[in-house]
Order: sequence, then C-alpha cells, then structure tokens
Amino acid sequence: MSLQSIDDTRDVVPRWRSFADTRASAELAPLRRASVIATESELAPLRAQYTNSEDQYVIADYLCALIAYQVSQSVIAPVARALEAVSDEGSSLWKFAREAIGPRDEQTNNDVEMSSIDAHARLQLRALRRAMRRSPRRATFRIDAALAHATLGNKVSANREARIALDLAPTNRFVVRSAARLLISQDKPDEAVWVLRRSGIHLHDPWILAPLLSAMQLAGRSPSEFRAARELSTTANHSPSDLAELWSEMATIELGAGKTKVARGLFRSSLAEPNDNVVAQAEWASKAGGFTLPEAALDVERGYEARSRAFAREARWNESVAEGRAWQRDEPFALEPALSTSYVAALVLEDYERALEVAVAGLSFHPQDAALRNNAAFAAANLGNVEEANNHLRRATPENDGERTTITATRGLIAFRTGDIATGRARYREAINEFRKAGNADMSAMASSLWALEELRVRSPAAEMIRAAAAKDAEGANLPEVPILIDRVEARLSDATGGASSSA
Repeated sequence: MSLQSIDDTRDVVPRWRSFADTRASAELAPLRRASVIATESELAPLRAQYTNSEDQYVIADYLCALIAYQVSQSVIAPVARALEAVSDEGSSLWKFAREAIGPRDEQTNNDVEMSSIDAHARLQLRALRRAMRRSPRRATFRIDAALAHATLGNKVSANREARIALDLAPTNRFVVRSAARLLISQDKPDEAVWVLRRSGIHLHDPWILAPLLSAMQLAGRSPSEFRAARELSTTANHSPSDLAELWSEMATIELGAGKTKVARGLFRSSLAEPNDNVVAQAEWASKAGGFTLPEAALDVERGYEARSRAFAREARWNESVAEGRAWQRDEPFALEPALSTSYVAALVLEDYERALEVAVAGLSFHPQDAALRNNAAFAAANLGNVEEANNHLRRATPENDGERTTITATRGLIAFRTGDIATGRARYREAINEFRKAGNADMSAMASSLWALEELRVRSPAAEMIRAAAAKDAEGANLPEVPILIDRVEARLSDATGGASSSA
C-alpha cells in the first residue's frame, strides 16, 4: 500500500529556484535592475563576437552564456541552430546544440514527462560549467549549478557548489536562502541555522529571518529570534511582500503555541501580498484549524503546492495529481511532492505508471527514503513488475513503526502477485493487526481493502469476509480516500458475484 507525507507540521522553508526565476519575483526586487544591467554587460561582448564569427567555439561560448543566464528560448534557439550548422554531426558540440534547441520553455506544461527535468538540468549544468570557467567568482552561477546537481541527485557536487557560493557571497540573500534550502532538504536544519545566522543580515532582512525561524523549528530549537521578528515586522520600513514569509512563519509558531487568534491575524497579514510559499502555508493552516484560506489566494503564480493540497482535501484527485506533478517539476529535489503525488496517483486514481514515474524521480535525490521506496514498490507491483518492486523494498530502511507496517502490507501485495497466496495473506494480516494495535483505523481499513482486492483478483471466497472487516475499520476512519477504497471493493465484489454482494 502507499504512504503519503505526514501533514501535521509545515514551516515556511524557502523555495529554491534558479537565479533568473528568483530575480523575477519579489524576493530580489530591489536587485532586479542592477542584475539585468550586469547580465547585459557580460552578454554584450560575447554577442558581438558571435555576430562576426562562424567559429564553433565562439558560438558555443555565447550559447552557454545565454543558457546560464536563462534568457528566452526565442533568443537561445537561433544561436543553437547556428552552432549545430557549423559543428560536425555527432560531435559533443553538435549534440549540445541539438539539446539546446529543445522546448525548454515548455517545462511548465503539466504534460511534460519528468525525464525532461533531468535533461534540462544536464543542459543547464553543461552551460554553467563553461560560464563558470569565464566567471569563476560569480556566486549565482555556483548556486544554479548546485540546483542542477541537486535535481540530478548529485548531493556531493551540490553541496560543494553551495559552499563555494557561500564563501564568495556570504551575505547575498539569494545565495544564503538557497544554501539553507539545500541543507533543509538533506535533513540538516541545524546547519541551515548556522548558514543563515552567519550571513549577519538576519536581524534586518525579513527574507533571511523567516527561514531562520523555520529552520530552528525544524531543528527542535526555541525560536530565540522571535522578538526580533516581531520588532522587524512592526517597526521597520518593509513592504507587505517583503514581510509575507516572516508573518507566515510567525503565525505558524503562534498557532503551535495555541495562540490561534494571534495566528489568524498574522496569516491574514501574510496574504496581503503573498508568494506561493505563503499561500501554501496558509492552506496548511486551514487544515490545522487556525485559518480559513480565501479561495482567490490559490490563483497565486506557481501555487502548485497549495493547489495540490487543497484539491486533495476537496477530493479533486486528478487536479491534485496534475498540480503535484507541477510542484515536483518546480522543486524536483523536494521529498513532499514526490510522496503526496505518488500516493494519490497510485492509491486513489490507480494510475500506477504515473505514480511510479513520480516516485522514481523523487528517489534520485532521496534514495534512502523508505516511504518513497514503498510507493515505488506498490506502483511497480500493480504494474506487474514484481522484481522492480522487490528491489525498491530491499533498499527501504523504515524509520518508524508506521513505515515498517506499511512495507509489510506491500510485501503482502507482492506475494499475491507472485502467486504465493499464503504469504500474501500472512503479510496483510500482520500489517492490519499492527495498524489496529496502533489505533490507526485509516491504515487498517485501507490495508484490509487492498487485501480484499487481491482476494477478488484470485477469485477467493475470503474476499467478502475481508471486505466486511475493512468496512468495520472504516467506521473510525477520517481520510477521504478510505471510502473510495471501500467502494472499489464493493463494486468489484458485486461484479464478481453478479450483484449479489452485501453492503456493510
């Protein structure tokens, strides 16, 4: 069976996007004009050389700079075609040109396969390496290289580039936030706290203070800078968009302390000029009972996470998966979109191919995550790829009883699919008993339903008894996917018995 990420807590961890994407947001608004001027000053001489040359290396230098700075594809494509025309077919430069001609700007389309994200990261990395040889001290290039490495699952290289960037620009807002996000994605919040404090700008920059409070929460530490946050948010001359993430994290801390009224006021303030991260936090708070999210807030640009979560809560499953895939493309190194999207795609929609694709993409950066390994195994087993399913479970190292018990249930599925019915029943029975001991009616009902489906698949008369047990467990369940599974069992049991099945 599938597992989703536990939604009990969420903090305003900074997004990590390329410098070009971040520059277009409120986060770097004060630096936008200076950055554009700096970019043009570096591109101008390369453009002049390109205009008067047919040398493949001159053209390649200009093309790499365009890709590194992430200019429009309408500018990149003709330069890439020029490089293709002067390069020997099959050569490395010819292949690079062909890759650059591809539809990079279509990455936001929800129908693009996850593999295209890796292809784009490899292209970006190749261009950045050439650009960094020319400008080795440009910290933003280093952070973009770290992002590309992280997307490809190269943790060591990502960390190396981030460290170099921090050494080059220890007080740069974009560099510091990006490095902190990388560390948090690796479950190193204490190190993220050190990086954010080391910048020395956290007490007067809300874009640094907000993730500092978040990292301290994740590290289980008392938010010692909370008073400074309160003062900064009320006395300093910052815009609502600059304060949005800080207000949102302050609201989260107050909500956790039981100060619901104060939290609501801060959440409302954060939504005056929110970014997508702030809206996602408010959407989470709406589930936690601290705030009602205005529906219009979900229209925020890049609000994939918020919409995916909201649609799942409203049982709009197909829309939730579509937004979840977009969320994973936006943050391919993040664990949460891979977990939640693979869970809904497999368990609710029975779209096992999409679930496996999403889970495998997440495993490139989180290869040791047991829940994600389980989701990949569950999808692979349902596709008939039993060997692949077993390979995923062999690499799964569960960290808690819930993960261990869920993996036991998935082993039951795999046993059924290999024809070992006795072992399959034993594994499902063991998992269901453990869920019941833990008082987890949702998981026991889902495990029983999945067991009943396997009994129906092998035309076993035991299916009716197990269906009844699942229906009884479902009486104490809360998750909206539980009745979906119960109804699925009822429908297939009715088909198998010619409409003669009984209802719980």
